[in-house]
Amino acid sequence: MTYLDVYNNGYFTPIVKVECEHLRPLYYGDKVIIQVIYIDSIAAKLQYEYKVLRAEDNTVAAVGSTTQVFLDQNRELCITLPDFVEQWKKKWELL
Repeated sequence: MTYLDVYNNGYFTPIVKVECEHLRPLYYGDKVIIQVIYIDSIAAKLQYEYKVLRAEDNTVAAVGSTTQVFLDQNRELCITLPDFVEQWKKKWELL
């Protein structure tokens, strides 16, 4: 599911929470690998966890997470998952 999928279905997903813990330094010129993990929830929100690794030696430089909520076209908070999200979860066997 992309941001464009969300938008084309008439929803917005603002980020309402961000956490980041810096563990090791990165330097200009370092190449990084960013791992993103979707965290399933029955609530009407999207949660992701992130890990930033230095590509040269796979040292974990930072970890974090974000939480996004669903707003409808009127910018009202959704308390249930939109249908297109349920269909996406079924496709990926998350339901």
